[in-house]
Amino acid sequence: MSLGQSGRSRTSRLRIVFVSHGHPDLSIGGGERAAYALFRHLRTYPDLEATFLAWMPSEDPGGAPIVTTHSDRADELLFQARGFDAFLLSYREETSIVLARAIMALEPDVVHIHHYINIGIELLGALRRVRQELKIFVTLHEYRAICHHHGLMVKTRPATLCEKADDGACAACFPGTAAQAFARRRLRLRHHLDQADRLLAPSRFLRRRYVEWGINPKRILVIENGVEPAIGCQPTLDRRQGGSASADPPRDPFPCSFGFFGQIHPFKGLHCLLQAFDRAALDMPEIRLTIHGANFEANDPSYIALIKGLIDRQPGRVRFLGPYRPEDLGSLMQAVDWVVVPSLWWENAPLVIEEALSHGRPVLCSASGGMKEKVRPGRDGFQFALGDSVALASLMLRVARDRRLWQKLQTTMRNPMSMAESARRHLQLYQGATTGLEKT
Repeated sequence: MSLGQSGRSRTSRLRIVFVSHGHPDLSIGGGERAAYALFRHLRTYPDLEATFLAWMPSEDPGGAPIVTTHSDRADELLFQARGFDAFLLSYREETSIVLARAIMALEPDVVHIHHYINIGIELLGALRRVRQELKIFVTLHEYRAICHHHGLMVKTRPATLCEKADDGACAACFPGTAAQAFARRRLRLRHHLDQADRLLAPSRFLRRRYVEWGINPKRILVIENGVEPAIGCQPTLDRRQGGSASADPPRDPFPCSFGFFGQIHPFKGLHCLLQAFDRAALDMPEIRLTIHGANFEANDPSYIALIKGLIDRQPGRVRFLGPYRPEDLGSLMQAVDWVVVPSLWWENAPLVIEEALSHGRPVLCSASGGMKEKVRPGRDGFQFALGDSVALASLMLRVARDRRLWQKLQTTMRNPMSMAESARRHLQLYQGATTGLEKT
């Protein structure tokens, strides 16, 4: 079978293949969840046909790439492969061919690639060579192409924020790799990204970073990640149309409870939050903190010991409940008053912020990157200096002592972009219309 043949009859329905760096059933990162939510929403359109193809680690020691159906879902596929080059964001040629064939066998009109890690940046060119008229879009979920340090844009030594990518500075972070190698890497990645019709960014901050890196600003559009409407929660005020809030105040028996949701990694800043809570609890022992975090045991043993030690300092006040299922998020967020996002890197567009606001939960976040963009101080929550546990402790005490702050924010919190609106904007882009989308 050739790359462009499948034996299936063509219909007038628009065919879209979503390619993701992970499946939310197997990996709970925000990028995976955003990609899957968009797929699930668009596949309900009667004039669309959507398929979701996600990477998963290969179980074959030989690393032979294969594509299989996920469970019994005919429109969800899993791509298994080994040998991903984390520096070049690339696979061996034969791996890319297998993936390209699997995609083209579906006869898509549109291929929407979410991220490029685990997928291989050269896939864009492979698809373009097979069908020149194919529409290819790439959502940039973070800064991996710009920064080899896990896409964090944080220097390796010392661990300080990096303002702008520079070949010499990158080589200083990785002494074993010459600046020329980083220059070749940068040119190669930009060449492959140029094969896409458009690049998408969920935040203006991320867009600026890629423009500073050398991407033509006309090629990057901002479309925020959509969230599904909160179910089983107090109705949220439609603040764009005015009205009055009807949300419940923080609940007894405690004057204030805080929640952490997400993956646990040093740069997610959970230790900063725990240190802040430790300080705040000295003045107000009634406050509580609940941690909903995944991948805790994957961390370095020293970090695991640090987190456990900080939790043990507050028995009964801090609860660690581990990972959660997406379908349980609503009830878990309703059980806290404030959601804390203490990340120590730039972040892009943390999905947890959109989810918190959707559930009527104001946010306390680091004043950095996409977090700073998504949380308006005094309207959606409050910000504190990145990594400053003393400032965070002071902020936690402030909101815990003044119940009116929580109630006031119920009337000013923005409505996150709905999944329906996000899907509408994506479909508009797929169909070739960019009017209104380029005003970002």
